[in-house]
Amino acid sequence: MRERATLARQATLIAAIILALSTTARNREYRSGLVLAQTAVDRYPTSVGRHVLATELILAGRRDEARRELALAVPAAPRAYYTLGVLLFEEGRWDEAIQQFREFIERLPYIFEVISARRYIGMAFAAERRWVEAAQEYRALLAMNPPPEEAVNVRALLGDALKGEQRYEEALGEYRLYLQVHPMDAAALNGAAISLGAIGRLEPAIELFRRAAAAEPRDGALQRNLAHALVDAGRAPEAVVAARSAVALRLDDPDAHDLLGQALFMAGQLDAGIAELDQASRLAPDAAEIREHLARAVSVRRSTTSAPR
Repeated sequence: MRERATLARQATLIAAIILALSTTARNREYRSGLVLAQTAVDRYPTSVGRHVLATELILAGRRDEARRELALAVPAAPRAYYTLGVLLFEEGRWDEAIQQFREFIERLPYIFEVISARRYIGMAFAAERRWVEAAQEYRALLAMNPPPEEAVNVRALLGDALKGEQRYEEALGEYRLYLQVHPMDAAALNGAAISLGAIGRLEPAIELFRRAAAAEPRDGALQRNLAHALVDAGRAPEAVVAARSAVALRLDDPDAHDLLGQALFMAGQLDAGIAELDQASRLAPDAAEIREHLARAVSVRRSTTSAPR
């Protein structure tokens, strides 16, 4: 037994040494690449060299320096527009990122990276809730006949944009194309369910909400959306279960407490429902709809308890 434990400790030590050596080797590679790129720019400051140096600086986590090098690299090194666009996109600087990707596409309209540049532009528009422009960008991307997996992924993004435009039937069509390939994608299931609910098809929407919640059981927002649909359908016992799950996962979410309160009230548990609605109101004191739900519930309980027996 002691010998086996010793061997186990030795194996653990060897694994740790190998991991440390590989990490050191990778760090050395990054440093050597950065040193080489910096040396090349110091000796021969070309635009392409500055682009290479910028990519090494990004790998090293020196993003501000990378941004300066990229600004010096363009326009003579047009691929630098793409790298700068990605850098700005990752920082949430949407308008600046869009501008850089546009410059890249204008200068190099026929290279493969134009596909991902358009996808980034669409996602930047979506981040700003500029749904019409996002949808236009995704459609332009699909018209370029991208690789099949890229096209499938863009279908989901286009579905999101069309849903944002409240063009729910069209959004549903895009989600369906995506879900044929990725049937357990919770985000797409959720988007399709929202679209179904918006056009009054509540029962199929509930089924998709269930699938989305099952695919990501730790996502309280999905449980909350399922509870919302069940409340709208008047299915109180099921709504209570889903809303309890949402509250357990999102204790500070006033909408989850509001839904649980409504579901409990519908199920005849008046005091428990009012307690949840009161908690929702405390979490969101400015939410007029939650205050209205609470006031209505209190009024119903008062009329119920004061009615002659």
